[in-house]
Amino acid sequence: MDIDMRKAMKETLELIRSRQQSRPMIGNYGCDLQHFESMYDRIESASPPFTDAKLGRWLGWIQGASAASGFLSLEEAKDINQRSS
Repeated sequence: MDIDMRKAMKETLELIRSRQQSRPMIGNYGCDLQHFESMYDRIESASPPFTDAKLGRWLGWIQGASAASGFLSLEEAKDINQRSS
């Protein structure tokens, strides 16, 4: 299964953004929406483009940190990744 990691990351960020409106994400260890969005911006502006391996690590980190912070469940992350394939 090939995942469009940019698409998965964008959907992950949109979900976190919508949930942060009701309660702010605590910025522990860079685990906050602002940091995640800056990561996405770096991916979009990277020259040369990130490799798929690096995109996968960054997507996994954002989704894992979001799950650990209670803004995303692992099932939701799996569903996002599956929809992005």
